[in-house]
Amino acid sequence: NKQNPPPSITLQLHSLENEGSLSLAVIRPGVFLQKDGGGLNVSGAETSVVGEKGSGCSCHFRFQGSDKDITTLTGVPEEHIKTRKVRIFVPARNNMQSGVNNTKKWKMEFDTRERWENPLMGWASTADPLSNMVLTFSTKEDAVAFAEKNGWSYDVEERKVPKPKSKSYGANFSWNKRTRVSTK
Repeated sequence: NKQNPPPSITLQLHSLENEGSLSLAVIRPGVFLQKDGGGLNVSGAETSVVGEKGSGCSCHFRFQGSDKDITTLTGVPEEHIKTRKVRIFVPARNNMQSGVNNTKKWKMEFDTRERWENPLMGWASTADPLSNMVLTFSTKEDAVAFAEKNGWSYDVEERKVPKPKSKSYGANFSWNKRTRVSTK
């Protein structure tokens, strides 16, 4: 039997202040570190890498291979991975305005889990940490790839493109309709 290699992550570290002052801590055992150039390869099942420093430090994760399953790396409980369904859509235009702002990006919204009424205040409560989270993506393919990497089932609602209505300028001055209101 040939065993698959563990998932591999390339971690690129960028610091805005001192280049060499970033410390890394590997949380889980059985992890192999390999430094190559400006990055650090971390491989092993269920790996967590934490970059520690004050403000001005950012960690960028780049996955090698687009078909990798990252569910073992996220640390999310199993019940929130396998039974989760997401909806991928482009939001509709605001009916109160004529602009098309916020209709260019694709959104990912999670299904609603069980809610109950808080006995003290009467607020709606939930134990689901993902229920009120909406993710934004540039393309539909990015959203679908992210859902597949996390092991979520998904429904894609295609973008609805409105048909332009043909109107003539002369229709504004037609006498057979009540377009003109008398002021007397």
